[in-house]
Amino acid sequence: MESIFHSLLMLMLVVWVVAVVMRKIGLPTIMGELIMGVVIGPAVLGWVTPNEVIITLAHIGIFFLMLHTGVETEPREFYVAVKESIGIALVGAIVPFLVSMGVALAFGYDMVASVFVGLTMTATAVVITLKILRDLGYHNTHISRI
Repeated sequence: MESIFHSLLMLMLVVWVVAVVMRKIGLPTIMGELIMGVVIGPAVLGWVTPNEVIITLAHIGIFFLMLHTGVETEPREFYVAVKESIGIALVGAIVPFLVSMGVALAFGYDMVASVFVGLTMTATAVVITLKILRDLGYHNTHISRI
């Protein structure tokens, strides 16, 4: 139980510090959060390891980010941007899928695992784009609705 609280405290502290630093230099906070997640995670330092609590909180965070974006969306503005956004949506889904699937195949994963990696990267690309637009203050613009 101590390790869960230690991991959560470490994550909260790192996210807060990175958010402060990234905002001061005018960059999206998610860039720093992703970089620090790799650094303090099992890939580099191993200070925080994924566990059931952290994974559940991550899913809840993604859910609320998507919900908040949906609540802020004006249906009238959404329908105006539909024609422009179809092409962007297709490219925004196909490119991350094909690139990440190709990278997984290049690293020797089988087709099923590579497709799974591609689908995962496609889903997270949308969430990251939303967060970046919000951090840069573009979440209520025509380009963000597209």
